[in-house]
Amino acid sequence: MAGLEAAGYAANTLCTKRAAFRRFVSWQQRLKRRRVEPDESEVVEFMARVCRLAPKHRCLASTALSAFLQYLRRHKVITTPASKPPETATLVLTRRYAEFLRNEKGLAEASLRVYLPLVPQLLHYLEKRHGITSLRRLDTSVLRAFLFERAEGRSSESVRLLATSLRSFLRFLHVQGDISHDLTAAIPTVYRWSQPGIPRILTAEEVGRVLAAPDQATATGRRDYAILLLLARLGLRASEVLSIELGDIRWRAGEVLIRGKGNRRDILPLPRDAGAAIVRYLRLDRGIRPTQRVFLRT
Repeated sequence: MAGLEAAGYAANTLCTKRAAFRRFVSWQQRLKRRRVEPDESEVVEFMARVCRLAPKHRCLASTALSAFLQYLRRHKVITTPASKPPETATLVLTRRYAEFLRNEKGLAEASLRVYLPLVPQLLHYLEKRHGITSLRRLDTSVLRAFLFERAEGRSSESVRLLATSLRSFLRFLHVQGDISHDLTAAIPTVYRWSQPGIPRILTAEEVGRVLAAPDQATATGRRDYAILLLLARLGLRASEVLSIELGDIRWRAGEVLIRGKGNRRDILPLPRDAGAAIVRYLRLDRGIRPTQRVFLRT
């Protein structure tokens, strides 16, 4: 749990993970089976027979327990390799959807971790609550009921991501021919709340004040100053700055490779002041690390 706390998980998330760990370990000890070391099959059995969490917490608990087994393997506490899950219809559909998002939409793996959990959640809901085993029986009322039930108790941003994931999955089903009609219009739009006091654009004077904010006498300040220069001079997204690797900067040509959405790649001129700030950060603060990413956490 100390590792999870250090990773910055919220208190309620830690509480759910901690409860799942304790119940799983207690249940596994009560089984008194000959096999001492737990594996993924026992996680599946535990989630089906013992776990009584609300639907919005089940995915979190299952993911936490799978990560727990991986942690035990990394630290040699258990030696049995991870067992492959059974080839179910849900798993096959999830794999197809993942390949579609990667190859057709160009989504990053981090985005897939947001979109993919929807598939087993929706299929489980359809079968248990409505007795629907064929996706061709989907209709707008069932989809809205699923969304509204999952939205209860969630933040507006979480609901927005859920609605976005649901529309994406329905679009995939229609494109692939799994459903005959495009049902994305049935999913209402959840607007993101924004603070009215944050300006949408900055004047040149305001940009200068932002660039003057980092304390360049510190390692964090020098890193932040280089990042802000890239944002201000090239108009990049935060994710595009994060993905810059050491080999992407072409120093002799004064260019930088930018990885954008949809696997798009662009070569942009590297401004002189931004390049100088990156060099200073690399020489003084970054050090030699196993990753190729330029900007690292402190």
